[in-house]
Amino acid sequence: MEMRRGFNVPEQVLEAQKLEREQNLLHELKSTLAATLAQGITKEQILAYMLVGFRRGPEEMELDQAAVARQIQEVSKIISGILEFRGKNSRTSEETVQFVSEIFKEAEEV
Repeated sequence: MEMRRGFNVPEQVLEAQKLEREQNLLHELKSTLAATLAQGITKEQILAYMLVGFRRGPEEMELDQAAVARQIQEVSKIISGILEFRGKNSRTSEETVQFVSEIFKEAEEV
């Protein structure tokens, strides 16, 4: 039985793949965010969901429409993915506000 050796992927290739994935997430965020904002949902509502909604469901945030809640959850999920990608797993309010504000700016630029 022959054992196969794994090969090492150069660090530059891994970094390029990570950067590409992050750019894809930013593009996905931009389109999802545009659809969300078009429904009259504000960035502040999205941020409020991210800060509070992780601990409480959208129902408790007085979001009556299930579609609105799902849209906010979708944006939040993408933003969380970007934060995780960047190693920003902090859940403190101040840091989350700062990170999300930066991501919104980046998404608007993409």
